[in-house]
Amino acid sequence: MLSYDDQIKLLERIASHREPWLDPLFLFLNYLDTPYFPLILIPCVWLFFSSRWAFRLAILFPISWLINTEAKLFFDLPRPIEKIPMIAMIPIHSPGFPSGAAQTSILLGSLLIYAWKTKIAKWIAIPYILLMSFSRLYLGVHYPTDILGGWAIGLLIFFLYLCAERRAEKGHRL
Repeated sequence: MLSYDDQIKLLERIASHREPWLDPLFLFLNYLDTPYFPLILIPCVWLFFSSRWAFRLAILFPISWLINTEAKLFFDLPRPIEKIPMIAMIPIHSPGFPSGAAQTSILLGSLLIYAWKTKIAKWIAIPYILLMSFSRLYLGVHYPTDILGGWAIGLLIFFLYLCAERRAEKGHRL
């Protein structure tokens, strides 16, 4: 595991290799970590894929957000901006652990792979997860451990969803 100082050095190294032509991409990816993203994604899933999956997302997004918010309040760990203010491309001053973007990306990516069960789902989901997670480091708003924590919680929510779905399909009470 990376020490706190190693994480800071990694973030400084990433920041020193930022490219002006990449900045807009990573700033755009930040919009996928806003409350507006579900408001766009859920109707799109409803219209172009499945009302059933749109309903699932409409339930999972608030649950994931609530768990992430409570975890951030519980751990109350600082973001990189507090230690190295010039590193953050976006000034966020709320607690950093776990990363909500990493949590959401792994949850959505896992759901996509689970729903489609195809190689194309993996070709979409894995780059999405990795890009969203790396964007948090590139923008200087999270430590690597924040990303790992977000992945762990996102996977936990996904596995709890799978357990609930299986119980519901068997006719058991949840």
